[in-house]
Amino acid sequence: MSLRRGARHFVKDQRGVMLVTTALLIPVFILFVAFVMATADWYVHKRHLQTQADAAALAAASDIAFPCSAATLTKINATVTKYGATLNPQVESSPSNIHLVVNKPTYYNQSTADDTPDADPCAAKMVDVKATETDLRDILGAGIVPNINAHARVELFQAAEITGSLPLAVPEPAPKHVRAFLVDETTGTTLASANLDKNGTDSNGNNVWDSGGDTLSVTVGSRDRMGLRIALSGQTSTTCGDPLVACYDYDAGAGTDSAPAQKGLVFVHGYEAAASGQQPGPPKVHSATLTSTSCPDPYFSVATSCNVALHADVDFGVGINDPRKAASAGGVGAILTATVGNATYPLSWSSGQTWDTTETIPVGAGSGPVPIQLSWEEQAGTVGADTCKPSGNKCKGSFGTVQRSFSGNDARSGPIQLLQIMKGGVAGANSLRQCDAQNAACTYSLGVRVAIQGTLATAQTINDPKVILRTADQNQSQLLDCDPALTDRQEIVQGCGKRYTLNTGTVCPKSGVLWGSPQPWQCVAIQTGAKTNPVPAGLNERILGDPKASSCTRPDGWGPNFYKAQFGAWDHADPRIVQLLLTPFGSFNGQGSDSTVPVVNFGMFYVTGWAGQGSGFDNPCETTDVPSDPLLRDEAAGGAGNIVGHFISYPPPDGIPSPTQCDPTVITTCVPVLTR
Repeated sequence: MSLRRGARHFVKDQRGVMLVTTALLIPVFILFVAFVMATADWYVHKRHLQTQADAAALAAASDIAFPCSAATLTKINATVTKYGATLNPQVESSPSNIHLVVNKPTYYNQSTADDTPDADPCAAKMVDVKATETDLRDILGAGIVPNINAHARVELFQAAEITGSLPLAVPEPAPKHVRAFLVDETTGTTLASANLDKNGTDSNGNNVWDSGGDTLSVTVGSRDRMGLRIALSGQTSTTCGDPLVACYDYDAGAGTDSAPAQKGLVFVHGYEAAASGQQPGPPKVHSATLTSTSCPDPYFSVATSCNVALHADVDFGVGINDPRKAASAGGVGAILTATVGNATYPLSWSSGQTWDTTETIPVGAGSGPVPIQLSWEEQAGTVGADTCKPSGNKCKGSFGTVQRSFSGNDARSGPIQLLQIMKGGVAGANSLRQCDAQNAACTYSLGVRVAIQGTLATAQTINDPKVILRTADQNQSQLLDCDPALTDRQEIVQGCGKRYTLNTGTVCPKSGVLWGSPQPWQCVAIQTGAKTNPVPAGLNERILGDPKASSCTRPDGWGPNFYKAQFGAWDHADPRIVQLLLTPFGSFNGQGSDSTVPVVNFGMFYVTGWAGQGSGFDNPCETTDVPSDPLLRDEAAGGAGNIVGHFISYPPPDGIPSPTQCDPTVITTCVPVLTR
């Protein structure tokens, strides 16, 4: 019996211990549960805060534009707040507890720094968002959870692949190779040629190419008319007539065929120096050169109206005497006259054999070649069997063209802005002595300098010149057939549904083969023929909502030209912002159909204007927005079917990035990538 009572007593004691133990463990268990729930709550807040930071960085990176203005930075910061807080509020937390900092090395109210540059997003070319949630209390409300941090960084990378581009291409104006050819203008024979190397830029930002010294070895012989033609190439070949090679010379359009040029862009005069102009023989012209104080260069200029003067050495056979005087006074009654078109310009005798016009021979802007002929007359003595006299005189003749100026334009000289022939590093070697007893070799080492319009660039100021996209004035315009499943108009309205990527050296096949190959495509087909109505009809529909729009607006407020008002703070909703393809130099110099060209880059473009041609397809915005402000007019220089606008730096809403970080200051398409 005592044993049983002992066992019962032991059991009662154990129950008491368990009760005490349980009582002691309950608070611990409650704290443990609270800890688990607090941890889970912290995790939920942490995950959502990361979502807020990611959304803010990705959205704001799409607002980066160049040049970057105060409005751009304001828009970026507003987008960070919008997507990091307003549209994505934290769960069960006051908005005042969420703190977002942009491009700072430390989190809000914290001191530990990382590698984030302390610079605005445009300068850093990234949007780095650090999000911090403060004052988060535990489930019991008894304590404050340490700050929750989240970090997101979006950087810009060059696009490797895009879709949705307009069926328009822009050829890169800067060639890969340049070659100079000196030709005999009488026979078309090439006398010498030399490759030119890129050598910096001039004060206007044009790329300078030169021969690196006097490397053009030319034997003049008895030639009196020579010319310099220039080949610009988007590939390794500089042979005129090859794909992507444009050759520029005297004749408009000569760069599009393989026939030998008869004349160059600049003229080189070959002259006799030993032959005498003594009567009864006719006078002899020696050197003939040009000077100018108003032309950038007297032999070649672009986009300016200016005047040149002709300087000629002419031997009338009277030594140092004044050749204008009568024979009894040691002269021959000489008269020299320069002729340009139907206008004449007298030359005045200076001394010896030197004669000059005043600087009054006009060179019109973009007028092309300005040949200058030189005529002579002797009014005393005899020339041949003729007696020279003041009236009814037969002692007269012409030396023909002795010099030539050239005023370049887009069709005749393309992107060439300056062209000089050098001798001993000095420009103006445009008059060379022929072979004679005292100049038996008559071989000259010449240099060539060419300034070529710089590469395409994004607009850095509102007043930057417009870019013209030609779709109607040549057989191969800048219009593409980028999506064989769509019509020309549909391609403009919808954008090309096919995917394109950068060409890294692939030879382009015919269009049928290209369209049957897997995407993305590295080449694009050229659309041939004038498209004066499909282009404006497509733009009217894309931008204004109707192919035959009669009003320069649409219900959502878009349509008018906001280029000036939103410069640097673009809006993705603006239908005037489009994606274009870039192709090599010379892509549209050819003829015929079924041509394809490489895709070498992409670029964002703001369409400021386009021109239609009747039939209801006129641009209703043309000259009606703000007629007094040319920046807000929509006229398209160059005629029906053409488009004008500016390249801008603005990331598109989609695109596949490459591993190459983007330089938004040059034309390319930048894709935002979440890198942290």
